[in-house]
Amino acid sequence: MKGKIVCLSAILILSISITGCKKEGELGIEDYKRMYNEKTTMLNNALDRNEALKRILFTYDDTLEEVKNLSDFTVLPSGEKAYIELNDKVHLSGDIDMSASLLVPNHTYISLSNNVRISPNSNWNFALGNGSTRMSHRMGVYGEVEVYEYIGESDAYNCYDTLLEPHLNAAQAQEVGKTVLFLDSRAGLMIDSRVKVVREKAVEELNELGSNLLGDIKESTAAPSEESSENSEGEGDSEENTETQESSENETTQGESDTIPSEVETDENGEVIEPVVEETTAEVDNTEIVNYRYVYGVVFSKKTSGAPTVLVFKFLYEEGSNNIAISELIESTLKSMSIDGSYISLQ
Repeated sequence: MKGKIVCLSAILILSISITGCKKEGELGIEDYKRMYNEKTTMLNNALDRNEALKRILFTYDDTLEEVKNLSDFTVLPSGEKAYIELNDKVHLSGDIDMSASLLVPNHTYISLSNNVRISPNSNWNFALGNGSTRMSHRMGVYGEVEVYEYIGESDAYNCYDTLLEPHLNAAQAQEVGKTVLFLDSRAGLMIDSRVKVVREKAVEELNELGSNLLGDIKESTAAPSEESSENSEGEGDSEENTETQESSENETTQGESDTIPSEVETDENGEVIEPVVEETTAEVDNTEIVNYRYVYGVVFSKKTSGAPTVLVFKFLYEEGSNNIAISELIESTLKSMSIDGSYISLQ
């Protein structure tokens, strides 16, 4: 029994000598394990966020050096790479294998009423209202489409005189062209026009304009040119001595102050009275007039029973080098509109 006690005592002493005695306030192995796990979690979160930022960069420019090693995109059936983004805050990644499928054609449409639909092409943003929508395109086009149950006297044949021309005059627009619209038979008219829009200039342009204007003011108040001075000296040589002296005094006065007029005023002691020079305040116009194209029109449905449906559309964009591309975009958007199942066509 005594031998067993001695053996247990030896084991206890050996264990204490190996593990050591933890003093109060010192960190132990469990503390370091906890710290390690916390830092590992923080690192993984940072790496996930970094990958999400890489995906955002990829959507702007897939040739950037920072996104070359990005490989965990979802591969769509079209072959394009994509990632899932929820509410602009949550980024999810992971591959979904959809190779055993076919890409479904675009059958998306927007119902503005029970009988009017739009099948939009890509890159349009819509804000829907009651029987209407406001549209904006990344090419710089703004549009509005409205649907009415019409109880007036106008129709597809006289709508220019009764509806479109009065609007043209009210908007002070210059007509560029007309296009007849059809829903099987004649249904309406589209007007292409030009309007002048007053808008504020960009900050950079304002700064440049202000600098040029101030430069013009400084030049207008600059000292007389050397040629002017030489002519003055030449005239002095051909006159009498008294005139030469007077000319020299005038030149000296001009050299001292560019703002003193030719008729110098003096006080009772003969001292020159310095004129008061008012500072010029440069006013910079921060507006500019820009040409915009304004495309608008109406489409009447076939009158069967009750009031016909009338679709009113308006598109506005800045006139520039991409006029043709935007014109084709607007025409394709109009052709995607249908009333009672019939699509709009252009002449």
